[in-house]
Amino acid sequence: AAWRLDPAWQRLQAAEQVFDALVALGDLLEQDDAPPTRLAAARLLDALEPLLRDMAAGTAAKRPAALAPRIEVLAHAAAAPGCAALRPIVMRLLDGLDMATASAAVATAAAWRDAPIPAAPGGWQAIRAQLHRDAPVLRHALRLSAAAAAAFTMTLGWPVSHDYWLTIALLTTLQPDVATTMARAAERIGGTMVGATIGAVVALLLPTAMSMAIAVFVLAVPTAALRRVSIGVFVTGVSAVVVILLQIDHPGEAEALHIALQRALYTLAGGVVALACAVLLWPDWAGARLESSLRAALVAYLRYASLAVAQMLGDASEATMLEARRIVGQTSAEAEELLQRALLEHARSRTAGLGAALGVDDWMRRAGGRIASLRLASDLSDQAAGQAWRDWFDAAAAVLVAGGTELPPRPDVEAEPALAEIGRQCDLAAHALGRLRDVGGGL
Repeated sequence: AAWRLDPAWQRLQAAEQVFDALVALGDLLEQDDAPPTRLAAARLLDALEPLLRDMAAGTAAKRPAALAPRIEVLAHAAAAPGCAALRPIVMRLLDGLDMATASAAVATAAAWRDAPIPAAPGGWQAIRAQLHRDAPVLRHALRLSAAAAAAFTMTLGWPVSHDYWLTIALLTTLQPDVATTMARAAERIGGTMVGATIGAVVALLLPTAMSMAIAVFVLAVPTAALRRVSIGVFVTGVSAVVVILLQIDHPGEAEALHIALQRALYTLAGGVVALACAVLLWPDWAGARLESSLRAALVAYLRYASLAVAQMLGDASEATMLEARRIVGQTSAEAEELLQRALLEHARSRTAGLGAALGVDDWMRRAGGRIASLRLASDLSDQAAGQAWRDWFDAAAAVLVAGGTELPPRPDVEAEPALAEIGRQCDLAAHALGRLRDVGGGL
């Protein structure tokens, strides 16, 4: 396809190759803690760091990466004695770094520019895709509309100033899911409390409008700069600036304390209402989707293991392996995001369901490291045993797809201990998944 000629796609493939090698390196160091191996790994990582920095800078600037010669990495990896186990990892790293070099990127750039650009879906198609009952965008739009209308109606007749702050706080706090709303409420309420206090103190202490204007500038510059770093810090700066601006014509007056108190109370009320709306109006709890997401990730790992064996048997191509690796990355990233949100939803307690979910995630990570190491092996010592494990990986994936968690018995073969360890870890992950399913979406 034409999109495979995109230099960004080439850089993505290069990053995946490097990541795969680093995962295999981590798994190797867990199994082999001999000082020579660790010394060789340390030298390899020291040499790799500047190369990865150059690669990242080239990706961010959308230009080919200018990387150091291959021999630099090889020299560091081969400097310590007894480091033969690292050589397959080094070769995989070099393959990934080669894909990010100028020659690889330039070779595809012209073909990419000449390739036809696929038509993007129209705006109406994008809207129609969200016009169904289970669409998260539609549910959040309805949630926001209902909350904003209720807040605006409630404050319409209030005989106080700045009542619109409640509606603004509500809309900026309410997020599509419960966990993110909880985090945003904590950031906005805490930031507003601190910022309003700072603003009131500055407005009381500064004697002239000019000095207050200078204070606004001093606060506004770092606030704008830190917007992408921390929402809490950004809200702190904005609240301080708002309080000072509202008092800029009345420096040193106690009215600043009243404005700061209003700002804090309206934000607190808006945050509380936002949390109530997130919980009561079509709530999106991470725990309700965690089991299915972890299941999909475990299926991806099992299929990845099966393809790794198939590649060693000569039945799968490198392109197929990269696609399977990409699916593993996507599904595991989605599962880990949901897991982090579930941990936030249950920040005050750790339930049995969360313990099971963390177990699934841990065993999948371990299996992924072993699969990455397996791909660097030269060959299978027993092809019959390899085929038996390949069949088991496929059968285990089929069981999970069908909704089960009891995987079939593992092959009783002594050869290929690496495959046996991957199978054991996947089996443990499936058992933990079963405990999570028994608990249910409420965790």
